[in-house]
Formats: sequence, structure tokens, C-alpha cells
Amino acid sequence: MKCTIFCLLSMAVTAIAAAAEVPPGVDSSDRLLQLGCLDVTKAPYFADPTGVKDSTRAIQRAVNDARDHRLVCFFPEGTYLISDTISCEQQVRKLDTPRFVEGGKRANYWHLNHQIVMIGSTKGGKRPLLKLSKDAKSVF
Repeated sequence: MKCTIFCLLSMAVTAIAAAAEVPPGVDSSDRLLQLGCLDVTKAPYFADPTGVKDSTRAIQRAVNDARDHRLVCFFPEGTYLISDTISCEQQVRKLDTPRFVEGGKRANYWHLNHQIVMIGSTKGGKRPLLKLSKDAKSVF
């Protein structure tokens, strides 16, 4: 029996999700959650897939929850309007005792090994689109 890359990813994510704590407000019986994915359009995020309402805060919250709970942030088909940067930063923690790393340098902070994975639906052949709002904050 052949197993596609998606099948392998799904099995790995499912194993991780089984051990993961469910973020507050997320339906623990949701099929996607059982596969290890947080749907940005479902409670408690409610990102708007029509591209009408700004979804920046909803998406950022879903990305953070997915990272912190070792889940995949899933975008169903649609257009998501954003007005600011979506930050996908690894978190660090301050060490009680510094670690010595390559070159004899001291490390006072250590990365928490929580990967950030975002994936979009391919259902219907149309990929999700993150659309920058005309009112978006400029970094330049």
C-alpha cells in the first residue's frame, strides 16, 4: 500500500496532536483538530475567508496557538484580509544557568522547539490567499 507525503505528514501530526493540549475555545471533537490542525475560520478564531473583514488578529492568535500547542495552522479555501505582519517567531526562555555553546560562548536564552507550520487547503483546486489591506501598516 502506497502512502503519500500527506499521509505521512498526517500520521506524524496526529501523533503529536494526541499528546498536545487543546487551546482554549477550540472544539476538541473537531475532525481537523484530531488530525493535528487548527482551522483559522473556526472558534475561537473566526478568520473571515471572504476577504471582507480584517482577519489579522484571528490569524495571529491561531498561529500562536498552533505553535504553542504543536499543531498545524490550517487555512481553508478563501481570501483572508490582513492589515499587519503575521509574526511566526520561535519563542525562547531564559535559562536558570547559562549553557555553553559552540565556540565556548554562553547562551542565556534557549529556543523552545515549537515549530510553526501553516498549510492551506487544495480542495477545489483553489489555494487560500492572504490579501494585504489597503490600510495596512507600512514598515518603510
